[in-house]
Amino acid sequence: MGNRDGGGSGFAGRLRGWLKRMAAGKTGVPDVTPPPGPAAPAAVCPRPPRSARTAAALEPPNVVVLLGRAGVGKSTLLNALVEDGLGPLPQGGVGPLTALTIRVRFAERPHLRVRYRPLNHLVDLAGQLDSENPDTAAVQTARHLFAGSPYGSTTLAGLRSELSLLLASREPRSGTESPLEVDGVPEVVRAVRAGRMTRHIHLDGNRAAFQREVWAHTAGRISPLVSEIEVGWNSPFLGEGLWLVDAPGTGVANDRYVEASRVQLRTARSALLVVDRSGLDDASAALMRESGFMQRLLAGPLSGDHARLAIAISNLDQPVSDLVRSQPDPSRRWSDHFREIQSAAIRVVRGQLASEIGGLAPGKPETVSTTLQAAKIIPVLALEHQRLHETDPDDPARVSGPEDSNIPALRRHLRIMATGGEATGLRPPGQHHRSTSAGSE
Repeated sequence: MGNRDGGGSGFAGRLRGWLKRMAAGKTGVPDVTPPPGPAAPAAVCPRPPRSARTAAALEPPNVVVLLGRAGVGKSTLLNALVEDGLGPLPQGGVGPLTALTIRVRFAERPHLRVRYRPLNHLVDLAGQLDSENPDTAAVQTARHLFAGSPYGSTTLAGLRSELSLLLASREPRSGTESPLEVDGVPEVVRAVRAGRMTRHIHLDGNRAAFQREVWAHTAGRISPLVSEIEVGWNSPFLGEGLWLVDAPGTGVANDRYVEASRVQLRTARSALLVVDRSGLDDASAALMRESGFMQRLLAGPLSGDHARLAIAISNLDQPVSDLVRSQPDPSRRWSDHFREIQSAAIRVVRGQLASEIGGLAPGKPETVSTTLQAAKIIPVLALEHQRLHETDPDDPARVSGPEDSNIPALRRHLRIMATGGEATGLRPPGQHHRSTSAGSE
């Protein structure tokens, strides 16, 4: 059948033949019902409003790329930077929660903007699954789509069958609603087939529903169908023109997302590397070298393509708590112990960075010294900062004020770094027309 339809042989050929017959009107009628999406309570709008302030935020931005090992807390830190309480991105849980590059920018009305991949993406995936030795990335993509995780155990035969059903928009064999239907994957495929390649979802009161949509598109079953994703958030920290880009985490076995991070770093002028108490990890260091970012960092400010780096040390809560228990002292607060731990953590990370830079610039001690001095290292307590503003009596903060978390200090530094050390380009905090505490110092 594949040869007669001009689609080639095998599973992928049959799918291409089916698509050609459908386009010629020989099989069925495409479902053009607007997709309700995986979480109906969130309002879906054709396009976000473009007020003068929102339009200003759409100008070429000052971008800071967040990178680091999967699970190190990049999304948690980004949330703390843009919102004093819980922010827009999924955080916590087990395993990597960011499968795509997510751009976060200012918007008066919070929104999620998604662009889906064309239908040929799934047809190409079918062809890869039909090969004698399918690419690992293709198998992971299919498993993410149908099992909800790229590291499942679904067989190739099962993946091929599920993909055939999905492209044909057939009902599940059992006659019951499958997880695929619940998560809205078939609706997305039907929307793409009908030419609806983009979707805008606004936060209109139901924050939980909005965050479910964000999770579904960034890390859930829908994420393999997404090519671009943007979150707009009403945060004074983002100001006019400051964008944060949350890149997929590195270091996961058979990681199929590292190329997305590499692409971001190739052109990034500013990067925020997030590490834990172990410091600079091999995967993140390799990513910065292979993308050319470290070389541009060493080039210095006189270079037209100079890069800037800041390092945030996260997940220090546990070593601080361990220190409190091992050295009980009623006269010292939890934040006092944090200051002791953060000094040691800075020394470790600075030594690791010096070793990494020295290997790229042998015999150039002045270049190494200048680069080290320019790289700001800031230990942060993102979860403690969130606890301060959530005021949950069952989960109180262990720091007395926002400055103890170092989140305000990191915000100030990122504003400076994003504009190349200049005072212009971003509106200073306190000059926003909307009165709010989120993201202010």
